[in-house]
Amino acid sequence: YTSCVATMVSGGTKENALAAKAQANVNCRILPSESVQDVHERLVRIIKNPKVKVELAKGMLAAGASPVENEVMTAVKTAGHEFWPNALVIPALSLGASDSRYLRSRGVAAYGVSCFALTEEDSSRAHGIDERLPVASIEPGLRYIDRIVNLLVR
Repeated sequence: YTSCVATMVSGGTKENALAAKAQANVNCRILPSESVQDVHERLVRIIKNPKVKVELAKGMLAAGASPVENEVMTAVKTAGHEFWPNALVIPALSLGASDSRYLRSRGVAAYGVSCFALTEEDSSRAHGIDERLPVASIEPGLRYIDRIVNLLVR
């Protein structure tokens, strides 16, 4: 589902005085099946206050999902089975934002491939100030990506 969260909030001038004005940046992770306009309209309906302006940030664009069956996905599955024979290789919709939307908005399929083995604890640190990955996962991850590229260029 599409989710929205206030990532920055500001307002007021003193701790003991009501704010005359407040502002929030709301970051939405929009499903490919929804439009930016749909989400904007839903936020306006939910807020239901004509004094609150809901404005789109500049440069917002919608982009559909990339296909899950094509030569790229075949290469990802083939390499995945070569490296991890018993693992399931399945497509998943990332809940994070990605620059791939710029390619997808122009009709170019774009994918993110998870190639580093992470513990649950390491996964929970994504984009945090202590984000990291195990050194031991770097070489196999790079070999996996290299194999995918080689399957695609042959």
